[in-house]
Amino acid sequence: RSSKKIRKKALEKLNSAKEKGPGRTIRVRFDGVVNGKMPWTFKPVQKTVDTKVGEATLVFFEAENLSDHAITGVSTYNVNPPKAGLFFTRFSRFCFEEQRLRPHEKVDMPVFFSLIQTLTTTNFSNIATILLWRTHFLR
Repeated sequence: RSSKKIRKKALEKLNSAKEKGPGRTIRVRFDGVVNGKMPWTFKPVQKTVDTKVGEATLVFFEAENLSDHAITGVSTYNVNPPKAGLFFTRFSRFCFEEQRLRPHEKVDMPVFFSLIQTLTTTNFSNIATILLWRTHFLR
């Protein structure tokens, strides 16, 4: 599974998932960490992206197994401010799914998301930046 093939497939999915009528722009920041003694690096390829409410967005996280043997991991995610988590819609992700990397393998992991339209209403209209961070754990 090469990174080029993964990126190409992810971009094809993104193009088919684009939604019409996007709203205002929100900045989304990304962070990635590994927990415990997991011998991986795990980081976002893009540190930030500006996306419009209602628009499908594609970002990548990069994982690399630094060890001499295959390692299986799983990730979780968090959103800050917490109330913004109600408006994140994920189309495709690796979160909660096991990811097995061969020794010294490096892969791109695509994440498609959208911020749903109601983010622009009520007391959520003051959100300008959202942080999405993922933590990868040894499985």
